[in-house]
Amino acid sequence: MMKSLAVLAFVLASTPALAQPPAGTVRTSDLDLATRAGVAKLDRRIDHAVALLCGSATPTDLNGRAQVDACRAETMKSVADRRATLLARAAGPGAIALKGR
Repeated sequence: MMKSLAVLAFVLASTPALAQPPAGTVRTSDLDLATRAGVAKLDRRIDHAVALLCGSATPTDLNGRAQVDACRAETMKSVADRRATLLARAAGPGAIALKGR
């Protein structure tokens, strides 16, 4: 069974032309999430996918920069529960997923 982490980006108010939010997938089937190295690689993959989904803005485009930052924060928030669930499963049957504030 192939494991993956779906990453959804929220559509910003300034992009009404998009009918659905952009989405991406982060492959996890090749990772050992019971190790620090596996978790670090997962986090790098998530960060990379979020960066691709949300795009970038030039440092002088303050409005664009704010939109990119908001997109990245919301997208990371949207995958936090799924990430925690994957890590809890990797830790074993006695583990539970906790979410901080």
